[in-house]
Amino acid sequence: MPADFDKCVKEGGDVKTISGPSKNPKLKAGEYIHVCVSPDGGRYWGEKKKKKMTKKSNNVKIRITRTIKTITLSDINSESLIELQNDDLVKVHAILHKLWKDPEVSKKDLLSSHVLLLSEFAGRNIEHTTADTLDTLEDRLKKIELDEV
Repeated sequence: MPADFDKCVKEGGDVKTISGPSKNPKLKAGEYIHVCVSPDGGRYWGEKKKKKMTKKSNNVKIRITRTIKTITLSDINSESLIELQNDDLVKVHAILHKLWKDPEVSKKDLLSSHVLLLSEFAGRNIEHTTADTLDTLEDRLKKIELDEV
């Protein structure tokens, strides 16, 4: 950390964390920076850092701009999806497909979220157009469930 930042902390300054995305200070998504506010009001910036993602799905945040809301995979349920507008549902769907390619994200949680999302799509007559391994796996699971009935 910069010497001025360390000095501020030692003198009892209040340390705050600013997470990206942010314009001031300029931070991308997944980045953060600590700032120390000294008792006399001075600001001292720490070093820009990157957040560490773990395999826990609740660390994957999905920002939905129209409803000005951030949700996590663990937040995706029938009730939360009902609150979203159609264009937000489509956006979440696209994000789920991008996350499917990320080895750090729980495939089980993604698949569960995708199943719920497509159920909401069907209820609103929204067309499902993406076709990748996430969709293929879900189709295979549906066939297995039908065979068991």
